[in-house]
Amino acid sequence: MHPKGHFREAILEAAEEIVMETGAQNLTLSAVASRAGISKGGLLYHFQTKRELIQATLKRAAERLDEEAKRQGEDLPETPSRRLKAHLLAHDVTSRYPEVLRTKRLFAGLLAAAALDPELATPLRHEYEAFFRELTGAGLSREKAAVVCLASDGLCLLDLVHVSPFDEETRERILEELLRLADGAVLPRENAREPEGTAKGAGR
Repeated sequence: MHPKGHFREAILEAAEEIVMETGAQNLTLSAVASRAGISKGGLLYHFQTKRELIQATLKRAAERLDEEAKRQGEDLPETPSRRLKAHLLAHDVTSRYPEVLRTKRLFAGLLAAAALDPELATPLRHEYEAFFRELTGAGLSREKAAVVCLASDGLCLLDLVHVSPFDEETRERILEELLRLADGAVLPRENAREPEGTAKGAGR
């Protein structure tokens, strides 16, 4: 039995396990409750619908990747492109990062369900919106940063559906190129956007 305060985490962990093992199509509230070792009523106290549960699971996976990005960023120089580079490293799905690989595969299973119900991906869309606001606030070109992110996400997608033509050595070179392009996304200082809420001429 899990302590009461840990019920929610136990439910989300059970949901992740089911998605990883049998796919999101087999994710039912009854199956999750059984796997978590709680009653269905206990599960409904935290998540009243399957949609709420899948959205929470997606959000949890996104937060896990964000935590990995923060860890990766700790070893990077403090430059405007630091956050973007950390994102690339956190999404580098290789055998060196088994937890990231697990999370990305979980994403694949959940997004398959979101393809049938776009509202399921709402939390993930909000995470991306916040991420790009952070990048532009740091002085990066939104368009150039988007190209780098899309290339990285596409590379991950190829891995997840097992159609990537790239070996490990080639992947390393691609990652190095993306990291270089991340530096190239930094806008000249005079073109960098001011952080939101900063008044022009403040402090003058």
